[in-house]
Amino acid sequence: DFNKLSCNKMRMVLNVAEECGMDVVFSDADNIFYQNPFEHDFGRLIEAQRYDYIYQSNEESPDEPLTDQCLQGQPREEANTGFYFMSRKSSVMKTMINSTLTTCNEPKNKIDDQTLFWLEFWKTSHAQHDANHTFHHCDVTEYLQPSTHNLQESKNAAFNFCCLDPYHYPIGQPDQPKNADPVTYHANYVMGKDKKVEKLRNSRADHYGWNESRATLG
Repeated sequence: DFNKLSCNKMRMVLNVAEECGMDVVFSDADNIFYQNPFEHDFGRLIEAQRYDYIYQSNEESPDEPLTDQCLQGQPREEANTGFYFMSRKSSVMKTMINSTLTTCNEPKNKIDDQTLFWLEFWKTSHAQHDANHTFHHCDVTEYLQPSTHNLQESKNAAFNFCCLDPYHYPIGQPDQPKNADPVTYHANYVMGKDKKVEKLRNSRADHYGWNESRATLG
C-alpha cells in the first residue's frame, strides 16, 4: 500500500548510508531546485560536519528570513521528510529509521512514513534525555555560523539536528511561496500529477518550476 511504499524511501536512504558508507541527501521528486542549495545554507550546514540531520520544515513559510520558530531553537513536533541530509555516522539516526520501518511494516499500520518517523524521533529524544543524552537543535546564530557557534553543546549532545530556513526552502503551503526567489520549492500538500504541475508552475512568476520547453530527453 501507499504507506509501505513511502517507507521504502527511508529504507533506501538507510541502505546507502550503511552499505556504501556515505552521507545521504534525499529529495522527493516534487522538490525542485531553483538555486544550488549546496552553495546556500544547506551546503554551509553540511560542510560544518556537526549535524546528524538537516531537515525541511513542513509549515507555511514566514514573511521574512531567519524568523521561523525552528530557528529559535524550537523545533516542531513534525516536519517534512521529503528533503534532508543524513550523516552516515549517526547511530541514533539509523536506529530511529529502523524503528520507523519496523512500525511501518506492521499489518495494522495506517500511518505514513513522515508521521511515523517524527513520532519515533521524539520518543527517542525523550529516552536519550532520561539517560542524560540530549538532542541539540540549532538556533539562528548557530545556523549562520555553524562552524564556530555552540560547538561544545554539539560535542556533548547525542544527536545534532537543524532545520532549513523555510523562507528560502518553502513547502507547498500556501500555493505560492512568500519568497519570490526561493532556493528550493516543495510542491506538497496536493495529490496527483496535474495539481503538482500547477503548483510547480505557479511557484515563481516566470513559471520556471515547470516549463516543458526546457525538458530534455536522454
